[in-house]
Amino acid sequence: DLSGQSIMVVAPQSIEASLIARRLQRWGGQTCTISDITVAQALLPERAWHAVLLDHALGAEDVELLAEAARPHAPRRIVLVTPAARHELQPSSSSAAFTGYLIKPLRAASLATRLTMAPEILAPPLAGEPPIEVPDDVGTPAAAPLQGLSILVAEDNEINALLMRSLLTRLGHHAVIATNGEAALESWLAAKSAGAPYDLVLMDIQMPQLDGIETTRRIRSLEAGQPGRQTPILALTANTLVEDRYACFEAGMDGFLIKPLDREKLADALAGLAASRHLAA
Repeated sequence: DLSGQSIMVVAPQSIEASLIARRLQRWGGQTCTISDITVAQALLPERAWHAVLLDHALGAEDVELLAEAARPHAPRRIVLVTPAARHELQPSSSSAAFTGYLIKPLRAASLATRLTMAPEILAPPLAGEPPIEVPDDVGTPAAAPLQGLSILVAEDNEINALLMRSLLTRLGHHAVIATNGEAALESWLAAKSAGAPYDLVLMDIQMPQLDGIETTRRIRSLEAGQPGRQTPILALTANTLVEDRYACFEAGMDGFLIKPLDREKLADALAGLAASRHLAA
């Protein structure tokens, strides 16, 4: 039982990675799947992780560096997922930062055992070791930076919300998290009433109490007849069905970001919005 346990899966986007995440979620785990090493490293300090699974396919050197960075945040379970048996691994992939190994293709029993048993190797103590730093310019748009945007993120999944906040912060923006539609609507109203409206809303479609579609309709209704520009609203959705997109546009949304989030597309969308806001100022 992994109920309430936070697990990070760092792997290339693939059917295999999706299946691992779904299995962990069925076992009760709060799973965060990331395909970008830099994003994963930025998200690590956000919480204590029950386990971090690192796919060797992302590159031995990068994965080993991430494993070292993960040690303060997941000291007992940092697992390398690899197609090679452990005795076949190159020395550079046998870092003491890894507490265990899983061989592809993964079996459910092996995955469950690795995540519930006592770790095979405890990561050495970290006293006196400096943290691994990531250059500030990693993952940011190539263009000269503009003033950061104020962004409301409506997302009910806690780990997804942490990931969004980490991504946006690294891109130079300020993010406020709302965990349901009603909270998002209240936050949007409060910011507008205070004379500091949000530059953008990232709206998850499926949320409890008030979903993203209805929340957007209410925001657009409140904006109707008011002076000034409408707040740009982008849907956060895992669905790519035509009918879902139609419903979002009908509610008044301006576009889509497909989950799992693509960092480059997010950066491009925000850079374009920041530039247009700068020109309109």
